[in-house]
Amino acid sequence: MKFSNELHDMDSLVEHVHSFVEKKKLDNFDLAGFSLGGIVAVKYTHLYGEKVKNLFVLNSSPRLVRKNMQRFIKIFNPIITSALFCNLFRYFNTNNLIRKIFGIHKLSNQNATKKFPRAIYGTMFNVLSISLVDEFNSLKIPKTIALFKDDTVLRFKNQKDLVPSLNSNVIVFDKGGHMTRPEYLENIITIFN
Repeated sequence: MKFSNELHDMDSLVEHVHSFVEKKKLDNFDLAGFSLGGIVAVKYTHLYGEKVKNLFVLNSSPRLVRKNMQRFIKIFNPIITSALFCNLFRYFNTNNLIRKIFGIHKLSNQNATKKFPRAIYGTMFNVLSISLVDEFNSLKIPKTIALFKDDTVLRFKNQKDLVPSLNSNVIVFDKGGHMTRPEYLENIITIFN
């Protein structure tokens, strides 16, 4: 998958991962997915579980937003994945004054966000409308979810109701953010030991 401003769906993201795995001839490997990549890793493992030994879902879960928000995204998907909407969304997320007024966290890579708004935001909205809780719980391999109480992107308070229903090892850290704090890597490395 060449990086461009094209819109992607879950199937194309999973196929990209699968192409990489096939090209590198990986088998019986640990798979970790961060943020939006976490739900992609869940879908990949559901489809190609024979290749994955352990699944690690970092700052993510099999359902990234609440059910009412998923319904909203599905209904309005043609509008919110349009180039116009994605450019407006990009503007609100990359404008320093607007971010300050609305308390929007600082993006790690504003240049990519400005250059590829539809690829980033449109793809994000496509994936946010998906729930993979049943698929996740059906996986027969060891699964670990890592969440952070101070995450300003995937807010812990929105995930804590879902966590008990997951057939998984769930680790909750106090500090680390959405890979934004120095403690993040120190905490994450502990789950791989």
